[in-house]
Amino acid sequence: METDAPEFNELGTRRLFEVILFEVFRKNQPVLAEDVEKYCISRIFRSAPQLRSTLRFLEWSLVVIRDGPYLAPTPQLIALCDASSTVTLEVRLALMILARLRETNHFTTVFLEDALSQEPQNRVLYLATSKIPLRYMPLIVLLRNLGLFEDNALGAGVLTVDARIAAAFADAALSSSYTKSRTRRMTLASLKALLAAQEAQGTEAEAFVVGIERKRLQGHPRVDAVRSIAAEDVAAGFDIVSFESAFSLMHDRYIEVKSHKDQVCFYWSRNEFETAQRLGNSYYLFIVDAGRIAESGYTPLVIRNPSETLASSWRVEPETWLATRIL
Repeated sequence: METDAPEFNELGTRRLFEVILFEVFRKNQPVLAEDVEKYCISRIFRSAPQLRSTLRFLEWSLVVIRDGPYLAPTPQLIALCDASSTVTLEVRLALMILARLRETNHFTTVFLEDALSQEPQNRVLYLATSKIPLRYMPLIVLLRNLGLFEDNALGAGVLTVDARIAAAFADAALSSSYTKSRTRRMTLASLKALLAAQEAQGTEAEAFVVGIERKRLQGHPRVDAVRSIAAEDVAAGFDIVSFESAFSLMHDRYIEVKSHKDQVCFYWSRNEFETAQRLGNSYYLFIVDAGRIAESGYTPLVIRNPSETLASSWRVEPETWLATRIL
């Protein structure tokens, strides 16, 4: 799940969190947001901007959700208020923050490279506040106010991470560094499912184009010879053999079918490009919107001789690179 990185103004004290969690939502029922503000301000005399920032933080943390004019508790709030837990409220809040930063892929947005370091022998974890962007400092101040960051002898800009959350911090830093190093993630099962879906989509699009061509060539004595050859010759550089006109005796129209959904884009292999160059005006690209195949009257985009004409109205970018060692 991906959300914006958290940016808050001044967050409240432990006391404000206690009032919201244990008093405002003690019945685990939705409460009018304006009533929450009135109660908290009258109860502990905090400013409205600070309170609203704290409520936004609790929404981002999925502790409460906004439903129209109401704020409603979630299972996370119930877990935070679990009286039977042996873990203190401040530690539960810190672990919740870490978990949320990890699941939204924003741990390294808040804790920049080199922000955290660890003593190899005693495993003490240190935080360099100079490596925290200013807009995220309210989170650091909150954890410090909760007693989970402490000053130490290394300098004014270095804090010691409380031992109760140090392991969770270290785990979050390690796993998030892997996430930061890559832009996309896909499991093998997901890849197989995607390839299967793409193959099915491509097969449907090819059948659709064969139907278009056969309709265009009605009356041709060999109209049944318009067919897909993709399954029998994957290296051909095109998917369909057809005829340019009713007078053509031999196949002289070669079609590569590209299907898409939503964004109009496709992958064009080097073999397909070189085949298009060789065949020139006999080579066509049919760009099929897979979501419109069943739509009456829909016709795909057709590009003739794309090796010469494609670059004039399309942005063509390399997706893969071939690296050959020079001996």
